[in-house]
Amino acid sequence: MSLFSFSKFFLKKRAWLLVTLVCLVFYQIISTERNAIIITEINISKDTLPRKDLKKSPFNIHADILALRKDKEAQQILTGNVEEVTTIGKEKAVKHPQGFNEMTFDIDLVTKSFEECHENQLNLVAYVTGYSEIYNFFNVLGTVFGFIASDVKEKLDILKDLESKGDENAIHYKQVDNMMAFEMERNKKTKEELFGSRTLLRLHRALDFTKQFLEQLALMKDDDKVATMAGKVYTATLGNFHPWLIRKAAGVALYSLPNRRDLIKKIAPGGIDDSVLKEKIEACVQKIDIVYKDIHDLYTKNDLHGLP
Repeated sequence: MSLFSFSKFFLKKRAWLLVTLVCLVFYQIISTERNAIIITEINISKDTLPRKDLKKSPFNIHADILALRKDKEAQQILTGNVEEVTTIGKEKAVKHPQGFNEMTFDIDLVTKSFEECHENQLNLVAYVTGYSEIYNFFNVLGTVFGFIASDVKEKLDILKDLESKGDENAIHYKQVDNMMAFEMERNKKTKEELFGSRTLLRLHRALDFTKQFLEQLALMKDDDKVATMAGKVYTATLGNFHPWLIRKAAGVALYSLPNRRDLIKKIAPGGIDDSVLKEKIEACVQKIDIVYKDIHDLYTKNDLHGLP
């Protein structure tokens, strides 16, 4: 092959390589912009979604979103269109549309209630009282936590009914260990499901998320992104028990959370000294953690972690 022929062949190859490279770059640009359009459809801004998701193939991310839209619960998480909720544990119940609650939650009540729960042999009334205020906390954070808040409210109502319905079995629903023992014995005789124990287990798992979320929130700096922290905590806790569609929807929804400074403004709109807030959170987490570990040990002792 002559030098001229080789040079012509080499230039032709380089031209094809250049065209291929340009096409790949163009495809990447289209993919990113297409994803941004799709994301806009579900009201998630381009700035809040991880860059790694924006760089996914538009066919992949679009397929994910279409799958999410087919699931009613996942769609509620994405859009924030949760059912109207009512605050619990207040003298006057105040309704707020679409799960949003302008009220701040009483962190001191949470601390006091979980302390009473521990001191009174894992008292379920105190547990529900403290957890009801945590439910208010989820509402303060907005519709992004609607997928947790709606489930928490349902489970709290069940425990309240079991304890206060006034029949002969209500006495067994005053303490956690008594409830488990009663339901396990009844199950041996009648095969009746462990309804209270199963309900508490769901709240127990969500409590782990709450505990770790608050713990990490106290350690963060004002400009730190709560979304990143919340995603990690969710994956390590509740995400282990949710189906794929719910995990996917929750992961996207959590990325709309603001930075720590703006989140604190929702919790304490009137302003609060950061050192005081950290002290309150640490005290609250400590009391929650004691109750959480005690209940966790009971589920382990009775081999009830796998309740369906």
